[in-house]
Amino acid sequence: MDYDDLLNRGKSGLPENVETRGRFEVPAARVLQQGKKTTVINFGDICDSLNREQDTVAKYLLRELGTAGSRREGRLTLNGAFTADSVNAVIKKYVESYVMCRECHLPDTKLQKEGRRTFIRCEACGARYGVD
Repeated sequence: MDYDDLLNRGKSGLPENVETRGRFEVPAARVLQQGKKTTVINFGDICDSLNREQDTVAKYLLRELGTAGSRREGRLTLNGAFTADSVNAVIKKYVESYVMCRECHLPDTKLQKEGRRTFIRCEACGARYGVD
């Protein structure tokens, strides 16, 4: 068998519907507006996919959106009317700043607190750097 025959044989064993997405995908925020309050229904699922504590992500969202809010039973309630797009944009910014490794661009990171400083440590490449 030559190379082309082997290649065709290998391709024939593959499923037709192969996804080419990366292994890391953050679920889109499901937002429910009730008057002047906005609830992120799947906040717990989002934090689980990011491998971050809900308190940490909630503090960031509240600070970036410039509002107050509360967290209960895997949901985050924000004071004010916010669209799903604006919430998702802030979550994306959080992922870029505090989840994805600056060196290898993988999401396999952990937040470590040493004294008053917080560091990101990458489990994949071993990089370690401070965050603001």
